[in-house]
Amino acid sequence: AKRAILSILSAMWLLKDDYEQMVACQKPEAKLSRSTWTAIQELVCADFTDSQLAALVVLLGLRGLSKNSEFAKLCPPSERRSPETVLAFAVTELQMYLPSLASLPPDGTNYVAATVRMLGEFSFPQFLQAENNPHSVWMLQSVMKV
Repeated sequence: AKRAILSILSAMWLLKDDYEQMVACQKPEAKLSRSTWTAIQELVCADFTDSQLAALVVLLGLRGLSKNSEFAKLCPPSERRSPETVLAFAVTELQMYLPSLASLPPDGTNYVAATVRMLGEFSFPQFLQAENNPHSVWMLQSVMKV
């Protein structure tokens, strides 16, 4: 739960360009640099619609839930391989357990579903190390345009 909350807060700080809040609890020797902050801002901060922002908050909360072993038990064993497969199954098959997803407008639900599909194939750590193949980068760009 703490990671999900931190993810949501981090997204809000990023969208509000609140660098000071983002780094407030970081150790000085490991603090996110201003230049990296600016690069991240340029990459991910766009003009989000209200529906996309709501979908982002729901998605970050659901990602935290997908890492919970008790919640994962609601999925068949074949869908418990990773938090991403739990999340993908939950978004399509367990909507009755996810009232926050049901509260989204249809375009917000589509945004969550598209992002979940992308998360199953796109690795942000690989991206940060310039190890993604062109198809993975295209998937990320496609989801960000939804």
